[in-house]
Amino acid sequence: MKLAYIVTGVVIFLLHGCNNRVCHCLVKHEIVETNDSIISNWNKQGWWSEIGMESASQSENDFYRLTIFPSWNNSTVTQYTLENKKGNAKMSIEEYQQNYSTEKFTLKKKGNAKNLHLAPDKWIEIDTLAESKCFWVMPVESGEQYLDGVSWLLEAKKRDISICSQKQYHIVSRVAKDSIFFTICNDILKLGNSSLKEQDSLLDISWRTD
Repeated sequence: MKLAYIVTGVVIFLLHGCNNRVCHCLVKHEIVETNDSIISNWNKQGWWSEIGMESASQSENDFYRLTIFPSWNNSTVTQYTLENKKGNAKMSIEEYQQNYSTEKFTLKKKGNAKNLHLAPDKWIEIDTLAESKCFWVMPVESGEQYLDGVSWLLEAKKRDISICSQKQYHIVSRVAKDSIFFTICNDILKLGNSSLKEQDSLLDISWRTD
């Protein structure tokens, strides 16, 4: 009889704990509101569709997508998409040739996507890292302005809302180095057999030989 009470107590405790997650990040509501406004404007402008891509916010699955945009003409845009569909995690790596003209900015896909199957624990590692680094409440933009450089855009879409932002979608864009943000980016790159160091080297070569 005592054992039955103990087991019941443990189950109730576990259920209570699972249904009452706690946000351990500092949530600044003015930043969350600004983020909402920026993301809403981006969606209204149809920026993703204009350049031939879909916003990760449209995905039905849990989703992380890292897109690396150099600012110079004829450079290569690289995109790492990490998707989890009913426990099956995969990564696709795609490259696009970008071109700036007087009329518009265009992207043209280069070759076929490279697809990688990922073990479930790899998805959990990225998801846990993003939560621990407070990705969901990071400002969308840093506020710094640059004439040239490389824009790193990291999107996330979850079926369950973030306990911190109360949102299902978020995007962060950075040009200057942001150690916390780039820690997440670097771990995603490693899943695609790359790294921040390698990407910086490739981008530097591309810049000097364009």
